Amino acid sequence: MSGAFPPVSTAEAIDDACWFDVHPRCNYRARGGWLIRKVHDDVFLRTFSGNAEALADTDAELGPVLFAAAWQLSSPAANRKSRQAGVRRAGGRR
Repeated sequence: MSGAFPPVSTAEAIDDACWFDVHPRCNYRARGGWLIRKVHDDVFLRTFSGNAEALADTDAELGPVLFAAAWQLSSPAANRKSRQAGVRRAGGRR
């Protein structure tokens, strides 16, 4: 995607934090075209994807989509390896 991302409002950031508080086992969320990854309790990484509305809010589905949108590598396999390496570096599960 080229160009500037739409800004994230304070209300949207608070909504994301509340959503992750209510869903503590989730690490990913799709909202309003945004793909959001919870990194720590109060740290979130976001990337914008126009097709996020059609996705379910499950880590298994959203994780690969977020990594593909944020790091547009040449193949799904490369994206999967990059995502798994990032999760391992963060001390999480694969």
